[in-house]
Amino acid sequence: MERLTINNLDKVCYDPWELCGMDSYCTKGCHEEGGCTKGCDILKMYRRLAEYEDLEEQGKLLKLPCKIGDTIYVIPSRANYGINIVNRHKENNRVYEQIVDHIRFYKSGYLLSTCEGFACVIEESYKETWFLTKEEAETALRKLKDVWKELEG
Repeated sequence: MERLTINNLDKVCYDPWELCGMDSYCTKGCHEEGGCTKGCDILKMYRRLAEYEDLEEQGKLLKLPCKIGDTIYVIPSRANYGINIVNRHKENNRVYEQIVDHIRFYKSGYLLSTCEGFACVIEESYKETWFLTKEEAETALRKLKDVWKELEG
């Protein structure tokens, strides 16, 4: 992502009279006196954004699709859908509503686990076998059903 701030925050000052605003370096020395006297709120927002950009560049900022306690909707994978059909357990080919219980982070991504360990979902399967809304999960399940109907018939 393109950086919106500069790296050296000590030289940032907001001057409401300049059109370039945050892109210019402070020449008034107000940052050395404990902060900018004009546009303090904007400077605080700028510094917060710069902090987040620094964390993102260092790989310390993660953007997750949900948080602990959120509800996710899980459907069987394509392979499991077929196994359920072959084993005569079509009733298992449905949408499962689960609460995110914990999130584990790994070098390769993250793993969401739901209450009682019923479902563990990985980052790569987001919007394939797990979803944030029931409607998205039902749509994906209908598509799976259509694929299997074509294969059977």
